[in-house]
Amino acid sequence: MRLPRISRPTCSLLLVLLLVACAGGSKGPAPITAVDVTTAEQAGNLEDLYQDVSARLAGGELSEKQAGELRVIQQQVGDKLATGLAARIRQVLDETPRFDGHLPARTVEEQHKRLVPMGGWSQSRYQAMSEELSSELQKTRAAVAERQAQLDGLPEADIPGRLRLLEEMSALAGAGSPAQAGYTARRTELVATLSRDAAQAIEDENYEAAQQMLAIVQEVDPSDENTAEKLATVNTKVFEKNFWQVLERGDADEGYALLTAISETGSFDRVRVNLASSRDVMADYYASLGDEATKAGNVPAAYRRFNEARNIRKLLGDGTTRAPAEEAAFIKLVDKRYEAAKGRDQMGLAWGYLNVIKSMQSVTPALRRKLRETREKVLQRAIKRLSASPFENPRDSKTEFGNAVESKVIQHLFEAIPNDIRIIEREQLGDIMREKQIKDSDRAGQRSGEATGLAAADYLVQGTILEAKVDSIEKSGKKTMRVATEQVSQPNPDYNRWVNLSSKERDDTPEPPKTVMGPRKEDVTIGVTLHRKVGIFSVSYRVIDARSAKVIFADSVDAKAQYEDTSSEGVELGDFKLEFKLASLPSDIEILDGLADQVSEEVGTELAKVLAAPEETYRADADRYADEGNYEAAAQQYAFAIVLSQRKDKNVEDLTQKLRDTSIASDAE
Repeated sequence: MRLPRISRPTCSLLLVLLLVACAGGSKGPAPITAVDVTTAEQAGNLEDLYQDVSARLAGGELSEKQAGELRVIQQQVGDKLATGLAARIRQVLDETPRFDGHLPARTVEEQHKRLVPMGGWSQSRYQAMSEELSSELQKTRAAVAERQAQLDGLPEADIPGRLRLLEEMSALAGAGSPAQAGYTARRTELVATLSRDAAQAIEDENYEAAQQMLAIVQEVDPSDENTAEKLATVNTKVFEKNFWQVLERGDADEGYALLTAISETGSFDRVRVNLASSRDVMADYYASLGDEATKAGNVPAAYRRFNEARNIRKLLGDGTTRAPAEEAAFIKLVDKRYEAAKGRDQMGLAWGYLNVIKSMQSVTPALRRKLRETREKVLQRAIKRLSASPFENPRDSKTEFGNAVESKVIQHLFEAIPNDIRIIEREQLGDIMREKQIKDSDRAGQRSGEATGLAAADYLVQGTILEAKVDSIEKSGKKTMRVATEQVSQPNPDYNRWVNLSSKERDDTPEPPKTVMGPRKEDVTIGVTLHRKVGIFSVSYRVIDARSAKVIFADSVDAKAQYEDTSSEGVELGDFKLEFKLASLPSDIEILDGLADQVSEEVGTELAKVLAAPEETYRADADRYADEGNYEAAAQQYAFAIVLSQRKDKNVEDLTQKLRDTSIASDAE
């Protein structure tokens, strides 16, 4: 009879038990306890222990009690083994990527095989886990069958669809499975057929068909350099054919769109090399279109075509900075537009034209000077000018804080937003208002977006002190205190305690004095007065648009402060002396000065929020004007936004491009 194979750890354990049994005579092997289970679990020997318990139970030389105890141990060990195996299987399932919500069939099948020992350890756990795995496998097989049905229904010509379904079925089958190998072989065969058909299409000069087939082949195997090279060649052929066809029809916009589209494809690095020989011809074509538009005085069209010519050279790898000869006439035309805008005092638009020239040629000393001088004038117009008049004082007030509040508000604005506004002293306000009337009359016909004269104020801050007062309150009363007025002889409590001691205790304790000196206390009542001052300061203020005289912001601020102290009478009674106390409170003017400072800071803080970041307002207005087609006004506002943004070290690349575009577009208005 063939004996069952016993593992080495089990053999060792049985040997130890046998030696113990031999040493103990007829007592038999030592009983297995819960401690043995814990020890085996910690050592990773639960399976050996389970086999040992099973072997003892199979031996049959046990009392009913011993067999019952061993069966309990066996069940405990079996549950632990089943729990551990279930956890390991579940971890594998959780860590395995699912496809379309399904586990790969191979993974499920492998875990089902691992489950077999669990049937002996815990039948209930085995049954539950087996049903779960069977359910997963059934779902995966159903998903495979569904795709097989779709594959059977696809026409042979739908190779992309067939490849997709085979790839999905391969994923559902699982890596390394025979089914996956079969699906992969079928995909390989399809790709090979597709590659042969693509080669034939190239030979037949049917580049569009070859392009479609090679794109599919490359998607299947992106690392195939041979396919990538072929696809780049075909893409080049298709692009050149379509590009020159649309140019023959006179559709330069469509031709440029085709180049932009192919430049965004993954094969463009290779296509660029193939198009190198056509680069100059393509760029020169668009430059010639720009020259034609220049001669026709069509600045927007010329600008667009010259930019397209430059971009073609850039896309196709021309690293030179040479400008086409045709651009010289265009730059002269733009310079005339600059002089015209400057003559109309549209400095933002003029600066935009200079930026167009700067983008198309090297910066010469003359151009650099024009850019600097024009930018300075744009900055002068961009910074909002603000003036303030003294706040009106209350009619019933004897104190005047209007000048102080106005000065402190202006000072706060100067410190908080120095790059956003320019302060005009109030002494100039009369001249400003008179000049504004003249400017408004002279500029009545100007278009939206123009700035007023250099001295004019954009904003006026006005305010009224609604209340500035201090209410004083005094409340008199009495205060009684018990105080020590003199030192007198008094019975000594220690002597009284000594007298009450026994004779023996008195002999052992020194006799204290019969009397001691102590304070005499009396009630003293004094007059006390509570002094309270409550300061109140409130203002209303508004910001006025100096051009329209409209209020663009209004608010009010209140501040309150309270101070209190007491004064009290002086008194002398015996040894007790209380000095007269005078209340110490700030004066009314000190209280109001402090409140005026507080209110001024709050007003300045709020105004700083309202007036801060004018570049964002300029940008929003510019975008709105551009959407409305008012490109002159848009260019003005973009220029203002740029110069103020530069003062704050903001990136202005996007704004500068918009300035150039709207300046050019304004020529078509």
